[in-house]
Amino acid sequence: PATRSPTNWWPTRINKTNYPVGNRPAPPKGFRNREQHTAYYKSVINCLQDVWRPYLTALDIQQKPVGLVAYDLGVNTPCGSERQSKTAFYCPANATIYLSRNVYEFEADDGFYAGDTVVHEHFHHIQNQLGITRYARTYFDADEMEVSRRIELQDICSTSRLQLTLNMGVDADIYATFLKYSLGDEQHGTKETIIHWKNRGFYMTTLQGCNTWGVPSKDVAWPGFGHIIAAPCAERKVTKGTSACRWAGRS
Repeated sequence: PATRSPTNWWPTRINKTNYPVGNRPAPPKGFRNREQHTAYYKSVINCLQDVWRPYLTALDIQQKPVGLVAYDLGVNTPCGSERQSKTAFYCPANATIYLSRNVYEFEADDGFYAGDTVVHEHFHHIQNQLGITRYARTYFDADEMEVSRRIELQDICSTSRLQLTLNMGVDADIYATFLKYSLGDEQHGTKETIIHWKNRGFYMTTLQGCNTWGVPSKDVAWPGFGHIIAAPCAERKVTKGTSACRWAGRS
């Protein structure tokens, strides 16, 4: 039967642990070309895989590699076809992060957005590996958009924390910029909701601090738009200066 309780499937052992610690140096101020941009993503993904491996091993979960595909005009994936409406997205069906030319153009002059994006998309992989995405969409008793908001807000909160524990050079000024440009939408909640979870992530030491599955609906709320059926891929907004990440939707 459906349940709102996360205790039936949220892995309590990892929930009580601290976020991984690593040493991923701050990104460059910008990228000279697309190859350098893609290489940066690969280096951060490798770092993230290294720091998460002991956690997955402790839970008897075999770590899956993360693919990375940079595309230009369009791409076909197990999550559907994409024609440049997104900048970056994670497809859980093949554990691959996809980067459009838009994401390179968006981040070419600001490496910190690249750092934010790659950590965010990789955490969708962690949610996938832990079974959070599948179980949430199967058993959590809420409509599809609320489930999507809980998935994304957990990721947004965790991304904030990981940028600190990985020593990625995010200081108070960069943090303030991330908060300033956090825009709301139906897949994430209001701007205030996103800022709440993003801000919370900077102060939480354990994964429990970003556990969106045990909070009331009002804490992940959206004031009410038309219902959208979410697709099984996570995406980034194209709007310049936006650090929120959207769950891909089909009308």
